[in-house]
Formats: sequence, C-alpha cells, structure tokens
Amino acid sequence: MPSSTLDDLLEAYTQVSIRNRAILEEFALIAQRFRQQGIACIVLKGADVLSRLYGVRGARPLSDVDLLVHESDLPTIDRELRHLGFTQQIDGNPAYASAEGALSLDLITTLWYLDQQELASVWKRARRGPVDATTISCLDTADLLIYLTAYNVIHRGHLSASFVHDMRLLIEKEAPDWPVIVARTRQATLHVPLLHGLSHVVKIFP
Repeated sequence: MPSSTLDDLLEAYTQVSIRNRAILEEFALIAQRFRQQGIACIVLKGADVLSRLYGVRGARPLSDVDLLVHESDLPTIDRELRHLGFTQQIDGNPAYASAEGALSLDLITTLWYLDQQELASVWKRARRGPVDATTISCLDTADLLIYLTAYNVIHRGHLSASFVHDMRLLIEKEAPDWPVIVARTRQATLHVPLLHGLSHVVKIFP
C-alpha cells in the first residue's frame, strides 16, 4: 500500500478518534449526572457499539449519542441538561446539544415495534457495559441485534458499511442466541426486515 494512502488512513483515524473522544468524555459526565439524579437510560447504537465491539475510539465514527429513557423522566432530564448548558434542538424526538457542540443527545422513550410490556422486558434485560470512564446500561445481545437491524432496514432504509461491520462484530464477539432472536423477532413481527438485513450481512461476510 502506498505511503500516501497509509498517511491518509492514519489522518482519518486520528480525526475520528479525536471527535469520538470528545463525545464520549462529555457523555460520561452526563451519564454520571443522570445516575446521581436517579435517571435511568439505555445507550443505543453507535456509542454502545463502539465501546462494546470495536475497542478503539477511531475505528467507527459517532455523530451523536442515542438514549432510551423513561417518559416520566423527560422533565428532569430537560432541567438537568439545560442547567449544564445544553440547548434543545428541533427534531422528532427530544434532542439536545452541548454548549461546546461536541455532544448531541437524541432521546427516545419507546421502541416502535414493542408494546409497553415488551418494552419493560427490554429494560429488565439490559446489561451494564463500559463507555469511556463510566459504565452504562445497554441492550442485551439479542435486543441489540434486533434493534440495529430493524432501525437500519425500516427507519433508515439504508444498510451502510457501518451496519454490516457492527453486525459482523456483534455476531463474532457475543455469539447471539438465535432461538431467542427468532422468538423475539416473531413477537415483534420483524421477521421480514430481519431476514433482509441479515441476508445482506451474509452476502458481505459469508
């Protein structure tokens, strides 16, 4: 590989790493503040996947931090974030940006394919994992695989290279319980999008 290409790759990795470090360090402070205030949250998508599967900050870019929270906590979250200098953004969900602009938080209170009882089960199954200098709650393996696939197939409508690599690492590193995934997928009526998303992953990584 030409040295110029290696230099370009190193530069890109360095820039992504610097950006991700700023995001994760600021989020770690928010997560600690939420814990002190008794605010429960589950980290979704990139911020969880990066720390959980990649192990190095520059391997995958982050744009924001997505959190599943309880609707009853939204007023408290709004008060805490505004106190810390965050401003609310115009979005479909409650969203906030830090004063420095490094951290954007996107909050959701439901997973569109689950009813309230099923959502409560997701909260109960959540596991703890490290993000930067703190620990957070994140989806269990089966829930994460289903959520990532459903989100990219249905919500985003695009199966990006990041999605494919996320899924490859999740399957390799956490050995999903496939009968559990099948059962939860049928319960949520997501078998068609899951088949579509996983078939695409298999084409890229047989």
